[in-house]
Amino acid sequence: FSDPQLYNRKYIPLFYSDAEFLHLYGSAGSGKSVFAAQKELVETFDWKRRNRKTLIMRQVERTLKNSVFSQLIGIIHGWDLGKHFTYTKSPLAIVNTETNVEMVFLGLDDVEKLKSVHGADRVWIEEATELKAFEVLNQIRLRLRGFDKTQITLSYNPIDEFHWLNKEIHETAKAGHQLFHSTYKDNEKLRALDPKYFEYLDNLEGNYARVYRDGLWGRVIEGL
Repeated sequence: FSDPQLYNRKYIPLFYSDAEFLHLYGSAGSGKSVFAAQKELVETFDWKRRNRKTLIMRQVERTLKNSVFSQLIGIIHGWDLGKHFTYTKSPLAIVNTETNVEMVFLGLDDVEKLKSVHGADRVWIEEATELKAFEVLNQIRLRLRGFDKTQITLSYNPIDEFHWLNKEIHETAKAGHQLFHSTYKDNEKLRALDPKYFEYLDNLEGNYARVYRDGLWGRVIEGL
């Protein structure tokens, strides 16, 4: 996994980000979720993190198996790293057998579950716009304690300009939050593997084009 050809070049500098909150936002097909999964797998090999936990989250727990869990398993096998990991489907879990770093999968439909989590220093929240309020993000951050370095990665499409992620973080340039924008045009592999999808995104119009082609906050009528 040290080969830079495994990654889209735009994202490689993010391996060195020490931001407390790393926001990967942008268009459809930009590769942000793929990179988030790749980075979290690479981070499990860090010996300084041995015996720690990485929390992998979405708003609804049942959506995890067919989204991020499947994506992580696909990367493990695609990189021929199967001998370094074990995993279970009930409950969902992935463990790096070299470092004993465990990926724990949690839905945020029951925030109380967070209170039982100990030893986590990293989090990836997929489809972060599903989170209902800034307070949920605060609750997650409170679970990461006892470490000199922690990071929460959020990946999402900027669907609604009135969303709290935009109002409370993007527009205020909140301290500790690194905002990283990308579009499908940054995804070199997409252009090669699926040129028809690339062309489809090129031809989007209106608000769909703004959000899913250009990766900008969607414009909607407030209150509707």
